[in-house]
Amino acid sequence: MMVSDRSLRPCAWILVAAAWLPFGAARQTDPKKPGVVIERFACAFEPRPVRYIRVAARSVRACPLWHKGAGGKAWIFTDEIVID
Repeated sequence: MMVSDRSLRPCAWILVAAAWLPFGAARQTDPKKPGVVIERFACAFEPRPVRYIRVAARSVRACPLWHKGAGGKAWIFTDEIVID
């Protein structure tokens, strides 16, 4: 995850921050959990004033051999991101 306290500048149809500073990371705990997996990730950091937060998630791109969809596209679905 990254934060920016600077203003955004237009870039095509999205807004891009002038500078992003990394502040933490979280990793999946057990990729071989069977069935539907709902997982919570947490990242601890010192409080600081920011205007925007960027969250990045990386897919494995293709389902691994042990997965029932082996070789097919891997997807990441995000429902809620809560910042306290």
